[in-house]
Amino acid sequence: MPSYRSPTAWPGARIVRQELFASEVVRVREVPVTQPMRTAVDLAMHLPVPDAVAVLDGACRLGGVRKSALDRELRRLGRPKTTRIANLIDPKRASVYESLFFVILFCARVALPVAQFEVRRDGAFIARVDFAWPHRRVIVEIDGFAYHSDRAAFQSDRTKQNALVNAGWRVLRFTVADLLLRPGAVIAEVRRALGRPSA
Repeated sequence: MPSYRSPTAWPGARIVRQELFASEVVRVREVPVTQPMRTAVDLAMHLPVPDAVAVLDGACRLGGVRKSALDRELRRLGRPKTTRIANLIDPKRASVYESLFFVILFCARVALPVAQFEVRRDGAFIARVDFAWPHRRVIVEIDGFAYHSDRAAFQSDRTKQNALVNAGWRVLRFTVADLLLRPGAVIAEVRRALGRPSA
């Protein structure tokens, strides 16, 4: 076996060996790999629940697997873990960072929000937001640099936030650095906002 394929080349890697049906294998540039659905199910079986949710959100969002088909496969296994993952996957979360935020909340046992929530006032559309707790009138926006770095996006974000505040919503904004480097502070801010009376 070539040295680059040796398990020792990836410290901390977990090697799982299983027999596969021919239908579960596809070739990518002549390399045999498991087909997307089989890969997704394997990840659900072997990753911790939060990690599996973040990865499978992306798989569904990017079209690697269909959410309805994955949901069926995970429930068919009849295991509490895979059923729980099926309940938590949501390709509406629009980026890996939104999935990461959701996972941080899940691990901290914070009440889970609605993703990609449409805020309306007297029936008129105000904005679509990353996450919302409608009953507490709290919104969280995740600011990825790529989407908020030019002048037009910067202005749009401020206009949107003002409209939300004037409609009676409390708006929290977190950066990718917040999620990666200070998740405890993120959780504390969310809990503080959810604990305050609604406007």
